[in-house]
Amino acid sequence: MRIAFLSHAYHEVTGSEEFLIDILRRLGTVERYFYRREQGQTGWVEGFKPREFDCVVIFQVYECFQYVNADHPNIVFIPMYDDARIWEEPAYRREIFDSTKTLCFSSTLYRELAVRNPVSAHFQYYPDPQLYPQAQDYGAPRGYYWRRTNEIDHQVIKRLTAGFAFERFTLHDVPDPGVSNKDEVNGPLVNTAHYTVTSWFPSEESHLHNLSQHNIYFAPRLREGIGFGFLKAMSMGLCVVAPNTATHNEYIAQGCTGVLYRPDKPDAVDLRRYRERGCRARDSMERGRRRWEARSEELLEFFAIPRNAFQRRQFVVGSWLEESHGTAPAEKSNVSARLPSVAVVTVCLNAREDIEKTIRSVAAQDYPGLDHVIFDGGSTDGTVDVIRKYERALAFWKSCPDGGAYPARQLSLNQVKSDWVLFMNAGDFFFSADALSRVFADVPRTAGVVYGHRIHRNAAGADELHFAADFEFSWSRLQAGEFDFECFAGFPGLQATAIRTRLLRELQFDPLFRFAAGHEWLARAWRCGVEFFHADEIISVYLGDRLSGGRFERCKQEWCAIALRYGLRKAALRFRTRAHADIRGAIDLEFGNRSDRFAERFVDTAVGRTLSRMPGAGALAKTAAMLYVSVAKVFYFQFPGHREFLQFRKGGSVPTYLSEARGLAEPEDWGVWSEGKRVELVFRRWLPAAFTLILHARAFGPNASAAIPVTVGGITRQMAMKGKRRKKYQLDFSGHGDDSTIMTFSIPYPVAPAELSPGTSSDRRQLGLGFVSMRIEPKGRTAFSRLFGFASTGSTPQIAASSTAPGAPPDPT
Repeated sequence: MRIAFLSHAYHEVTGSEEFLIDILRRLGTVERYFYRREQGQTGWVEGFKPREFDCVVIFQVYECFQYVNADHPNIVFIPMYDDARIWEEPAYRREIFDSTKTLCFSSTLYRELAVRNPVSAHFQYYPDPQLYPQAQDYGAPRGYYWRRTNEIDHQVIKRLTAGFAFERFTLHDVPDPGVSNKDEVNGPLVNTAHYTVTSWFPSEESHLHNLSQHNIYFAPRLREGIGFGFLKAMSMGLCVVAPNTATHNEYIAQGCTGVLYRPDKPDAVDLRRYRERGCRARDSMERGRRRWEARSEELLEFFAIPRNAFQRRQFVVGSWLEESHGTAPAEKSNVSARLPSVAVVTVCLNAREDIEKTIRSVAAQDYPGLDHVIFDGGSTDGTVDVIRKYERALAFWKSCPDGGAYPARQLSLNQVKSDWVLFMNAGDFFFSADALSRVFADVPRTAGVVYGHRIHRNAAGADELHFAADFEFSWSRLQAGEFDFECFAGFPGLQATAIRTRLLRELQFDPLFRFAAGHEWLARAWRCGVEFFHADEIISVYLGDRLSGGRFERCKQEWCAIALRYGLRKAALRFRTRAHADIRGAIDLEFGNRSDRFAERFVDTAVGRTLSRMPGAGALAKTAAMLYVSVAKVFYFQFPGHREFLQFRKGGSVPTYLSEARGLAEPEDWGVWSEGKRVELVFRRWLPAAFTLILHARAFGPNASAAIPVTVGGITRQMAMKGKRRKKYQLDFSGHGDDSTIMTFSIPYPVAPAELSPGTSSDRRQLGLGFVSMRIEPKGRTAFSRLFGFASTGSTPQIAASSTAPGAPPDPT
């Protein structure tokens, strides 16, 4: 077979398509032609005859469409995500594009192109980790940033690393061709003991050797085509910090194999677990490499077969199952018998077209001691006939009305004798025959939940990989109020989650939730201290969420109820804004349920039994429940929500209700000093008409025995300081007016440490009051809100910070 390979001239230098050339040589001879975009067509074009080749491959350079004809039977176009708007280019020719096959290395790009070119394929490339040196030392954090573009500049790196100290940091200052040096880098980008700037290395080997001396890698580009740079870093065992964009988020599992951040809001990220994430990144590359090699024959088939001869219009995962006609269980002798027992539970209703695929997938697993339990909800379409056909492969099955999917799942546990349970819907199937054995290969004995990734197959047959984020990361997002669809997308799916059977019996699914009960169960289990283990394996393929697909608004309402139950107040408000969720319906759902539970407990008491016999007791109880829900709505929609603690320590983010803080020095580990004569805290909304200010503070110098005026609106209170050490202060503000958004602290004696200790301190800042934490407690509803459970939960918001200022007095606490 004779193949023409057309690519850009700079690939001749970078060698970024060599991996594909090597594979194509297994089909025949490959002749390469290089196009220089800045110079237009080159000498090879004149003698280039496309019909002399069995296959013409256009690698990324859409301008080469003009050198081929629409009647060529076998053209393969390989676009890149970072340069993919080919249909908007002047050189784009629709008739040529329609006659090609499209190969994508980004699933995001594949989903976009598949609707334009139905003969499309997606293959996820993984380099061979054995070809790269492994990171040498994880003893201390060592960062590496290659400044290639101005999209991710040194200001972004500073924001991402705020509050984190590196033992060593290297800036590889080699911009891409044509990138201007608009931001000069003067001095270290980050807090580090050793800072190095490098330029071109004499060879790729020396560059990789230098990179292997680090363990944290900052992805240099906002978008990637294939992403060789960060893939090499992951293969070497570095923790990659990258924007949450394709192609980064198609390889990095948030908080597990790396760290993703919002490109529009690059706030400080948590880098403390860099060693674990780097090691798991290398492991994920090794597993991905095996998948890439296993699909190489399928990739060659895509190149070899002419477009018009294609039988399969798209290449999807799981073909080993769909093309198999055998139903016998897989050979299990090669799998360790020490693995725990597992049961797959399938609940279904009228799923005749889908149930067979799931049964055969479970039977094909090489896992020892695997049971399959099916609960059918009383199907009338022939589903039961299909189940009977395979009943010898089942541990148990039953068909009867069951009250819904989650009640059926709970009921099925009575028939489960295994240690672990994994729920799988009809039509879902395992990603591979060894999916379960890979998942349980290294599970800690103390784990109660094991989860991994899943693939969503849409109605058109296209596949989309859904990465499960590290659950600790998802929980922290919920606690911080950063709650949106992305947060939920990172929650494990039941089809890719195994749970200990005893936990499912103890912590039963909440019947309040019809569609999001699985998400709620995971959040409740985490709060109860259940240990979660991220297996970082692709476990299953699922055919969408048929339970929630037609009732999306109810799903959003239930997700909002989860935010009300487990997050800060602003978590639900933010989810309402970002997802257009019905928060009033969620409040009715959540707080109405709380009222019902309270009523049930109350009736069991002696007082409750007595009151329940009184005339009108039922109407009174209903009125009380309605009042409770109404108060909840008032709380969530009227009050500005300042009850959360504001901590002034180093390393946090500004809470949403605080607009600006003026007159403060650089935050430190304990808090922050005032600098100058005034401190002004500016709030986004009016302060409550009556509230109590609760402030933990300390004083510097002569201010330790002074009275510090605090002003809100037309009222000024004197805060009598009680010495230099941290103390709690409470000030009452009532009747200050209803339009105040500024709180002012006047410092009577600002003084510099250098003035108090001449010769021993060079700190010239004018310090006075040290802010540690603060809370605003609205009056007139404090006890009432506590009675009805309005206390804040989770971690506290913090003010933005940078490095500790030198020469500051030591923290006496």
